Amino acid sequence: MKAGSAVLTRIQNQMTMFGLPMPLMMLCVVIGAMGLVVMVILEIFWLMLPTMVLGIAGAWLFFIRKIKDNMHFDRELSLPLRFWRTGHPTRLLNAGRKDK
Repeated sequence: MKAGSAVLTRIQNQMTMFGLPMPLMMLCVVIGAMGLVVMVILEIFWLMLPTMVLGIAGAWLFFIRKIKDNMHFDRELSLPLRFWRTGHPTRLLNAGRKDK
């Protein structure tokens, strides 16, 4: 974590690489490596590196869009899935909630 302000050192921002938090950047690399492994298994050697680069770039674009919509997207990925609540928007915080 790094301080978000020189004056307000209690405010901290997560370290990023190319605009993504480290866990999401590692996930991008894992997705690209999976594309590389699939091409090795299929023995299509000339597609190994382009598949890896396109996998990393595609995952990066996907995660950048998700981070712009919700800056806590990386932490929400680590929450356990609740399949019975898929149709409802999930709120992690109750602050500012307006009951109907």
